[in-house]
Amino acid sequence: MAMILTLKNIGLIAEMELDLSKQLLVFCGPNNTGKTYASYTLYALHALAHSAAGFAQQFPLPTSVDQLMSSGAATVDVETYLSRHQAEILALIAQELKQILPDVFASTKKHFDAAEVELVLTTTPFGMGWLAEDFRQTWSVGAAYSLEVMKVEGRPEVTLLLVSGPSNSTNHLGVGFGGCDAGVPEAPSADLLTHQLRTWIAQTILTRLLPRPFIIPAERIAIQLFAREMSLAKSRAIDQFFAPSVPHGGRGKANKMSTRAYLYPLPVRDALAMSEDMTILIRTKSSLASLATWLEKTVLEGKIGINKDGEMDYLPANQKKAMPLHTAASMVKSLAMLVLYLRHIAQPGDLLILDEPELNLHPNNQLQLARLIGRLVHSGIRVLMTTHSDYLIRELNNMTTLQSIKAHRKALISKYDYSLDELIDYRQIGAYAFGVGTGERPARLIVEPDGFAVPTLDVVTTSLNLASDEISFYLGQELDEVAAIPQ
Repeated sequence: MAMILTLKNIGLIAEMELDLSKQLLVFCGPNNTGKTYASYTLYALHALAHSAAGFAQQFPLPTSVDQLMSSGAATVDVETYLSRHQAEILALIAQELKQILPDVFASTKKHFDAAEVELVLTTTPFGMGWLAEDFRQTWSVGAAYSLEVMKVEGRPEVTLLLVSGPSNSTNHLGVGFGGCDAGVPEAPSADLLTHQLRTWIAQTILTRLLPRPFIIPAERIAIQLFAREMSLAKSRAIDQFFAPSVPHGGRGKANKMSTRAYLYPLPVRDALAMSEDMTILIRTKSSLASLATWLEKTVLEGKIGINKDGEMDYLPANQKKAMPLHTAASMVKSLAMLVLYLRHIAQPGDLLILDEPELNLHPNNQLQLARLIGRLVHSGIRVLMTTHSDYLIRELNNMTTLQSIKAHRKALISKYDYSLDELIDYRQIGAYAFGVGTGERPARLIVEPDGFAVPTLDVVTTSLNLASDEISFYLGQELDEVAAIPQ
């Protein structure tokens, strides 16, 4: 399934088309050309899909509420529903994303008055992947009823049953429920049932349409070190005062006296939330926790942990006592949030956004980080990376080229110490250049079997080499002249 996101008049971006079907997206370009606007907007789109409580009530109903109320059962053909309502649903998502942009960037509405967002699927319907699913869900409908949602693998139909009693009950309510039978509680209202039906269809569609997002922003070190001083609690209090009904990534009715409802952009707010919930975070373990261990062993040479006070610390290899994170090297602080994500949160299918992952890293560690990105893609994580690093790009190109080689791949992998699960198929990559002769319209780069070239990085490298060669030439000429003078 290929989805194209078109952005217009968002910050420094006049117009941009993004192919969201790629496993790895790379944003390159000079400073102040719109990369953050693009990555934050993409994060907000995915966050919105996983917190659709607000605009879910605008979704078209999948079945007749009257039928479900009267008989207690209904069947929804998912393929038919999605084919009929696909354009309407995509338009709703785009409209909601535009509405929340001021909140996403902690800015004012006037900055996004001219913004436009469009979502288009190049394959229809977007629910075909459901055929392979087999699931059963339970949704509460008031205190006395539940909505059972069931689907059998290989079938497009979803069965809806309205049942009485606790949510784990299987007491199907047949025709005439809620009548004179004293043992059957009064039926839920049509409004309540409609609300739950729309919430179910919105959540079910959106969470399959767009991956769960996680972002590691460029401000990560400051967030980790100064989370308490930045006072998320204060930020939340202000958020609730001005926008009391705003869910995670959602939109509420802001106080008309306010032109700015948030202190920080959404990615920073979410990163702050993670930093304040460390003791809760460590209760879970990711299925990809081995990648955290690999990163600690290969790059950090030590372990990231959470102490009894809920703060991060660092235990260097071959030492017995951990040190507070703020006393560790900047490289450790820069990667700590990524380690915690990999160990406690990451799941295949996620979207991980890495904002300038090369920050504070020596070139050799940047190469290792590129290899980690290959492992993430191989594990089913979608990755969006913004970068200024030629080292990262060249290593990604090496991994792409190795994947394209057949006869000599094994020997080259052994010689240069790569791993098969680090290699990336060039067709999985979408690369975009910001500020490259296209004004404010980022250009999509051509990705070939040997990777892709980044014009802005190549221009700097070429210019630097030319200057270095000429300077060295004249230095050598002058030294030769001095050496030729008789002593």
